This record gives sequence, C-alpha cells and structure tokens, in this order.
Amino acid sequence: MDGIKVIKETSPDLVFLDIKFKDGIGFDIIKNTSGLDYRVIVISGHPNFGPEALTFSVLHYLNKPPELEIIKEAIKRFVDDREDRELKEEIRLFKENKSVTNDRILFRTKSGEKFYNYCDIVRFEANGSYTDIYFNLDKKVTVCESLKEISLKLNSNHFIRIHKSHITNVHYILDSDFGSLPNIILKNKKLLPIGKSFKDLLRKHILQN
Repeated sequence: MDGIKVIKETSPDLVFLDIKFKDGIGFDIIKNTSGLDYRVIVISGHPNFGPEALTFSVLHYLNKPPELEIIKEAIKRFVDDREDRELKEEIRLFKENKSVTNDRILFRTKSGEKFYNYCDIVRFEANGSYTDIYFNLDKKVTVCESLKEISLKLNSNHFIRIHKSHITNVHYILDSDFGSLPNIILKNKKLLPIGKSFKDLLRKHILQN
C-alpha cells in the first residue's frame, strides 16, 4: 500500500486515515508501521469499524464528512496529547538522571509534576506539609512537598534557608539586618525574618558575596 511507504519515508507526527482502500484497509497501514511513533485520526464513512479502531489506540474516530470544528477539536486533542507525552518523557529522564539541572527544578503539584525555572522563583514558604512558591510579580503556586523536602534538592548556588519557614533565592536579596529583629529585604520589598539558627550561615554567605 502506498500509505505505508509514505509514512515510512516521511515519519509524520499525525496521520488522517481512511478505512477502506482499493488495495486494503487502513488498519493494515497501522499494522505495518507499528514501530513508528505517530498518532492516527480515522476519518471514515463506516462507523461499524469504531470498536476495531480502539484496539489500535487511534486518537479520534471521525465520521464522514466531519465538520470543520470537529476536525479542529481532533487536532487540538492531538497537540495536547503530544505535549503530555513529551512532558512525561522529560520527567522520566529527569528522574533517571537523579539530579537537578542548572536552570530548572521539578515539583509535585495537585495537577501533576511540573518544571519551574530557578531564575523565576523568588522564595519558598512553608504551608503545613505543603510549600508555597512565590515568583516574580507575586505569582504563587502551592506544591505538594514540605519545605524540608524542597531544601534537600535545591541548588545551593541559587537558594539559602533563612528561617524554619523560609527559603529565598539569593539573587533576590536586597539588604539584611542582623540586629535585635534579624530580617532580610527582598528586591520586591518583602521583609522576611531570619531564624536564630540560620543567622551565621546567612551572614557567611553575604560576606562571601
């Protein structure tokens, strides 16, 4: 079948596939290209093939003639599916590497695991068994990890713990006060307390930088 040759030569991401051809059926194309990574949206005037299509994990089964909005929705589903698979693969490789990259870190959120850029994170604040992450422009995300868990995987070149409830990005520290009520001032004018057991570490960091 010509379709098999075309798919093998072009390595598409998405194929719109009919069911019946003069020299075979669309499922034969899927069977003979099973080793290739692409998704299939079936467009057919034979709805009775729907159950069989499911056995081939087709992304969508559209009846002829499909309306434009339905085709758009099918393509959107393909894009969402591809992004989801790419993210899952990226997370898998990240975990296998068992390290934190120089520019990103992975956190567990209520909606799943997500990457965040170090440079965008201003500070972390304990919130019970969860942690609130504050970003530029006061954006906040709550992650399903304790501050202790987070502290163990952070890159020390970017962050420092200043209190039992606070970790801050060292690049956002504007000023510090080690007087009777020790605190730091961030570039966004946020005032954070310095815990007694963290004063020496913070003072050492400031003197070195």
